[in-house]
Amino acid sequence: MKKRQKDFDDEDILDIVDEALKEAYITTDERLIIWPNGERLTVDQSAEKIKGENNLDNEVVKDCIMAWVEMDAQPENKNKKQEEIFVEEIQNWVVVQFNCKVFYF
Repeated sequence: MKKRQKDFDDEDILDIVDEALKEAYITTDERLIIWPNGERLTVDQSAEKIKGENNLDNEVVKDCIMAWVEMDAQPENKNKKQEEIFVEEIQNWVVVQFNCKVFYF
């Protein structure tokens, strides 16, 4: 039996998103999530896919996807320069997705 939306807290939704995206990866130049079946979806499309399967709040799902992009989607085997470029591309993606500024500390 699936939980109704009100039965999920943010931690539950984060776990659902992490599970859904565990085999996915990203392309920062196109700002797409590449699903294990080869689907190439935007954050909005991915949120709809995850939300539809679980009856979740779309905005919370998108926030959790972007948290995954920032924290968990980093590929291995990049040298220091490639990693710096990747992080900058992720930060730019976040700015565009949320129409906000990123502050560097």
